[in-house]
Amino acid sequence: MYSHTAREIQAAVVAATRESQRLKTTRQQRVDIFTIIEEAGIWLLFEDLQSLYGYYVRAGDSIGIALNAKHPLYLQRSTAAHEYGHHVLNHAVSFDKADQIEPGRPTDDPKELAAQTFAAHFLMPLQLVNATLLRMGLTTTPSTMMPQQAYRFALELGVSYAAAVSHLMNVKKITPAVARSLREVEPRDIKTLIGQGARPADSWADVWVVDKSSHGHVLYPRVNDEIHVSLEEDTDDTTAWILTMPINVDLRGVERPIEPSAYDADFGLLRDDIETIAHPPSVGRPQYIRRLVYQVLRSGRTVVRLEQRSVASANTPRHATVELSLETSPKRTGMATRGLSIHQR
Repeated sequence: MYSHTAREIQAAVVAATRESQRLKTTRQQRVDIFTIIEEAGIWLLFEDLQSLYGYYVRAGDSIGIALNAKHPLYLQRSTAAHEYGHHVLNHAVSFDKADQIEPGRPTDDPKELAAQTFAAHFLMPLQLVNATLLRMGLTTTPSTMMPQQAYRFALELGVSYAAAVSHLMNVKKITPAVARSLREVEPRDIKTLIGQGARPADSWADVWVVDKSSHGHVLYPRVNDEIHVSLEEDTDDTTAWILTMPINVDLRGVERPIEPSAYDADFGLLRDDIETIAHPPSVGRPQYIRRLVYQVLRSGRTVVRLEQRSVASANTPRHATVELSLETSPKRTGMATRGLSIHQR
């Protein structure tokens, strides 16, 4: 049984790698599993499945994948990749619960283990894992990892915290000892730590951290997620960070600034604090951290620019800039709470 299972798992790794290479999903950004399923000609359905996470069916020439409409996005993504694994691996009909989908859950079915393995390697291909670790300022084989870093890694790849930790260990990016220490911390506790004692009002909402190292990055928040900005300000107290959104850019590269009222509907400012941080005795003036907390209010693609400018005049040159893209996806079912993917209706 062990050798048979091992062969199934190895075949799943190979299949996921080949599929990633075929679809060119091994690069810099998270895998768009829903679009991949739709473009493969597979019906994608979201329904209230009670205890089921999802299922995969073949009926003649028709192939369908159904996902639990009540599950959070990261769990729907993992389930979708699992069911897509059944498809790529030429498995028969499969109805899957927690034991088949969630990493570390007991299952003795080699085909379910294979689909689980496929999902992990397809959503987190090695090249994307390495690129993400480097983008986070880590090495490709970090000797240690903080819970906040593992949480950020999971957010960037669109998987659960548990799935991220398990996969990092399985591909030998972190040791089993580091993985055990990370599993001792719950995502809700990490959100509380980032929020300096406060969690999002929406318990399902995630918390994205933005600092100077975020320049040029792409974030994938959901509606109600929070974006926590932490940026150092000049010690002379004459400049401050402000939020601008140059969305319209013409062919010559000329930007058309957007008035604040135009992006108030996209983001709600929850907090704007200045924190004095410790400084060496040789520094005669205090140093500050500006902490901004925004809530994402609606879906869409937005270029966000934070600029450090003079508080005396908005026309003065900017001292520093952090620019990043936000891609907040709408529900796959559109305005409906369940049903067929809106792209396939």
